Amino acid sequence: MSDLLRTPRAQSITATDPQFERAWAEYGLQTAVMQAQQAKAFYGTQLVIQLYRETKITVKEAIDIMVKIDPTTEYGPPYDEMFRQFNVDLMADLYDIVMKALRLGAGGILREIDRTLYLPPVPPTQPGLFTRILIGITGEAQR
Repeated sequence: MSDLLRTPRAQSITATDPQFERAWAEYGLQTAVMQAQQAKAFYGTQLVIQLYRETKITVKEAIDIMVKIDPTTEYGPPYDEMFRQFNVDLMADLYDIVMKALRLGAGGILREIDRTLYLPPVPPTQPGLFTRILIGITGEAQR
């Protein structure tokens, strides 16, 4: 308990202290990064909404075209069922492609939103085993 009294108190830190200045600079950097991250998330959300809206319009236009084509085209008995099945397969493929593109596009936007804008500096690497053995043998570090 007596060692707690010997630890420095907050009153002993001055504004000219280099650690305080580094902490203040780090706080400013973190705040700026958070604001940029928030702006990026807002913009990415707008892009995903626009992507969904554009996809919905594209699918609606394709369905309208298919509806216009289907009643106007008539084939004889051997080909009639083939043409109807072709239309069903075409619509199923269109839905599949659009949904995959939608997932890929939204996934890319969301990965970019999630990407960290600020990474702390990488700590210096410790010398490897071989380097430590050489230092132990020679008694001096390589430069």
